[in-house]
Amino acid sequence: MGGVIGETLPLGLGIALNPIAIVVAILILGTVNTPKNGIAFAFGWISGLTILLVLTALIVQARSVADPESTRSIVYVAKVAFGLILIVAAVWGLRRRPRAEEDLERRRWTRLINEGGVVRSFGLGLFLSDFSIKNLTLVAAAAGVIGQADLENRDLAVAVGIFVVICTIGILVPLVVRVFGHERGDQLLTVWRTWLERNVAAVTAVVMVLLGTSLIGQGIGGLMA
Repeated sequence: MGGVIGETLPLGLGIALNPIAIVVAILILGTVNTPKNGIAFAFGWISGLTILLVLTALIVQARSVADPESTRSIVYVAKVAFGLILIVAAVWGLRRRPRAEEDLERRRWTRLINEGGVVRSFGLGLFLSDFSIKNLTLVAAAAGVIGQADLENRDLAVAVGIFVVICTIGILVPLVVRVFGHERGDQLLTVWRTWLERNVAAVTAVVMVLLGTSLIGQGIGGLMA
């Protein structure tokens, strides 16, 4: 159990360090006087990650019981593939658009957020949690680790819960700052948002390259063991 949590911890942190999701969370928190939209966004994010992780982990677990050796090899090959996907996606993300379009992208998110309420915020959280190459890749890698461990239902629930909580740190921190920070908290969130908007591509690329390299190393190491 401890080994599973330790192996999935960096994957969860990689999902938590999602600049786009953090910026959207901060923008949502600034649309109303109460943090209800931010809470709805967090619930959508958590729901999307939990459903995806549980379903994938159960599939891997069922296959692992039927054919453990084959499943072990598939998981390690998948880690190498996921690592390569992350690195390629990082390079592509840095080069796919000019910086002049970043303001347009921010205005698009702002307009989308301002036009919706709690339901829209929940849907945005659900969308951003699952419809992301980085998130899908890291959740699949984590599901492979959890499913291959052949955990009991209780331990499986604990492992999933801890992983999802780690994945949610990035959007929970702004929510906590908004609730307890009052005016100073709003100023701090504005500073964070401005910095992330200027550096979103670079931050995302660095995180993806580091995690991609780690996954490739784990996959190759497992195949050669």
